[in-house]
Amino acid sequence: MKNRIKYGLFTLLFIGMFNACKQQIPYTKKVEKEYKLESENLRELQFYLVGDIVLTRGSSEDDSRLEDGDILISEQQNLD
Repeated sequence: MKNRIKYGLFTLLFIGMFNACKQQIPYTKKVEKEYKLESENLRELQFYLVGDIVLTRGSSEDDSRLEDGDILISEQQNLD
């Protein structure tokens, strides 16, 4: 009988600890202000992704020239 009570209490304790660790909240500016998060604190947080991360490689070139007394700036971007 005592073993059943110990087992039941252990099970409830385990379930309680497991549920406490699972809480996930979206990271927003409101959360940042509410918890006064700074760059040092952010290093200690765990972030979870909702979707896939897609990495792309690209390059950009800026070109500026003088034409009829005006400065023209053009930008080109290339994605692989």
